[in-house]
Amino acid sequence: MSPLSRFTPSWIRAGVAAQEYAALINAVSTGDEEALKKWQSGQGLRLLTELVTAERSRALGAYQAEVEGFLNSILVLLGEAERKS
Repeated sequence: MSPLSRFTPSWIRAGVAAQEYAALINAVSTGDEEALKKWQSGQGLRLLTELVTAERSRALGAYQAEVEGFLNSILVLLGEAERKS
């Protein structure tokens, strides 16, 4: 389980989860019994869920930044229009 908190940036959480998931898959594919037990106990699904959640959070943050930028540009245009009238 990753020691990162929910306050860690989502892109870091996504990277760590992706690395752990890839390592687990590689270990299972090479026949590592401990890794297979982790996979069977749901570790792979937990890591994949963590990765998807972090990516979703990152994407929503990027979308929010785009929307805020668009709204700010509208406010600037409205301010200019008001100043000129």
